Amino acid sequence: MKTNVSSKSSNTRRSSLSVREKLCYGLGDVSNGLAVSSVSVWFLYYLTDVAGLGAFLAGVAVTVGRLWDAVTDPIMGWIADHTRSRWGKRLPYLLFGAIPYALSYLALWVVPEFESERSTFIYVTVALIAFNTCLTVVFVPYTSLTAAITNSYDERTSVTGYRMVCSQIAFLIGAALPPAIVAWVVDRQELILFDTFFGSWAGTAREGHALQAGIFALVMVA
Repeated sequence: MKTNVSSKSSNTRRSSLSVREKLCYGLGDVSNGLAVSSVSVWFLYYLTDVAGLGAFLAGVAVTVGRLWDAVTDPIMGWIADHTRSRWGKRLPYLLFGAIPYALSYLALWVVPEFESERSTFIYVTVALIAFNTCLTVVFVPYTSLTAAITNSYDERTSVTGYRMVCSQIAFLIGAALPPAIVAWVVDRQELILFDTFFGSWAGTAREGHALQAGIFALVMVA
């Protein structure tokens, strides 16, 4: 039975892909670039200077999240390889994982104003674990798609190149855009819509980061 499935999979792979197909695949890594770069560059600053978490606890929370990510990556690879569904091995995770992934990213940037630092630390740690889990669930299957969509070594190399270019552009945007959005929110004229939605956060760095996260989250589910 396994042999038949493998043969069928091999027969559906193509030896060549169009530029449009390669670009569409590459654009799938935009959400990863935006999310990972913004978290890598700005999240620790956000925790200490905006959310009010001490530097030591912020570092511990981020470290826990990274260790969790390292553990879950190979596990997710095994799960994806052994998945059997009407949509194949990997597509279900892309279809049903995008929204939780976006929501978990948003949760990182809307840390509530808890009364105790301990509560903030617990929230941030749980949010980071959730985010890294969703990231793994979506992007381990996504990055392994190259072997499934073409049986040509040259085409796999080419489509990976498209993905990396899209990812790097998104990475630069994800690193540069958050402070610009925060600065605009803090310096702008008061907007009634924002004041009503964000309440006490209106016109503050908290609102700026929440707005940035909302924009990126929409891109992640697009």
